[in-house]
Amino acid sequence: MKNIRLLVCFLFLSFPLVKILGSDFDFKKAKEYFEKCQCDTASKKDCEEALRYCAEYLENEKLDIDKINEVKILQKKIGDCLECIKSIKTQKQPIPTPSIPKVNKQLEPQLSTAEEKKQKQIKIAWNYNHKGNRSKNHNEAIDLYTKAIEHNPKFIYYSNRARAKINNRDYDGAIVDAKEAIERYNKYGDGGSNEDGGESYRLLGEAYSGLGEYQNAINSYTEAINWYDNHKKTGLTYVDASGKPISLPISEFKAQVYNSRGVIYCKLHKFNDAYADFVKAYELDPDEVYDRNRNRVAPYIK
Repeated sequence: MKNIRLLVCFLFLSFPLVKILGSDFDFKKAKEYFEKCQCDTASKKDCEEALRYCAEYLENEKLDIDKINEVKILQKKIGDCLECIKSIKTQKQPIPTPSIPKVNKQLEPQLSTAEEKKQKQIKIAWNYNHKGNRSKNHNEAIDLYTKAIEHNPKFIYYSNRARAKINNRDYDGAIVDAKEAIERYNKYGDGGSNEDGGESYRLLGEAYSGLGEYQNAINSYTEAINWYDNHKKTGLTYVDASGKPISLPISEFKAQVYNSRGVIYCKLHKFNDAYADFVKAYELDPDEVYDRNRNRVAPYIK
């Protein structure tokens, strides 16, 4: 019983000492939490913990004035830091960004690649056509024009192949190509190249003439003349054997057709019509060939 009383007295007497020792501990903890309360890494919870430890430390009545001032300064700093936390959180509110429509990035390369492929095909076709124009072998020229058509089925390539077939005496094949050239020109035009659309009609007439179908030949030549009459421009582009585009007056193309039709009229013994065509050809283009044909048929005029 006596021992119990002594223990109780000891605990009662030692309580202020424990509180004093605990106060130093509270102040150290307050400083530790304050270090966490810097504005860039602060949290509200850390600041509140630091303030709690400061308050518990100040409950010690035996603190000297310097310690009290030190704690109060710490409290003020913590309070400032807490205000800083609130302002930072307000500033860091996420700003809504406008939604940007998604672009199908795969579609653009596909379109670009398709256009590049098309331009490549056009260039390859032109090269084959150019080689066909330069070739002196009719079969080789036909093969080259065929490759050009495979890469770019343009009317002028059909027209050029029709000419090569006429030179190779394949008149039936020439008729097929000439008609295809006419159809494609009427449907798609010349694509801004200003090439000779009337040439296809003239070649059709040449092919019919080779088969002895003279009336069909005359009809085709007449269609060619009509095409040139309806053509609004004064000149047409012709690509020579070297591949160089040459602009010639439309009258020269037209004169050639009148001369060709005049030759067919001679075969049919229609000399008056033939003479009229040779005269017209010479008026359009004073070439000695047209003049010579005119002079030859003149004696047969009635």
